[in-house]
Amino acid sequence: MPRTYGSHTWSGTINAVFPDRDKDEAPVEWEVSVEMDCTYPGDPGKLSGPPEDCYPPEGPEFEWDEVHVFVGEHTIMKTKSAKALQALLGDAVSDHVLDEAADDAVENWEPEGPEEP
Repeated sequence: MPRTYGSHTWSGTINAVFPDRDKDEAPVEWEVSVEMDCTYPGDPGKLSGPPEDCYPPEGPEFEWDEVHVFVGEHTIMKTKSAKALQALLGDAVSDHVLDEAADDAVENWEPEGPEEP
């Protein structure tokens, strides 16, 4: 199991039809919450000193851990499976949700302080 450096939760709203309904029906508003784990906290880089010792900063990296999908107050799905999420939301919507969550996690990441020995 990879080490994690904290987590981030993204929540958003999407409009989609239920998979078992006619695609011509009006979309339903789905609330989606994605829990992300930070697997690499990033590196501020080194921007001064001899050129051979300098390197650019790197942002954090996140992997999604669990997705919760709600319609109203009802939980439709709680999963750690990409295939299950794609089966419920479709490939394009599923990818969009996970991309939005990852972008939000990187943009709003606040690294935790150094670990205590």
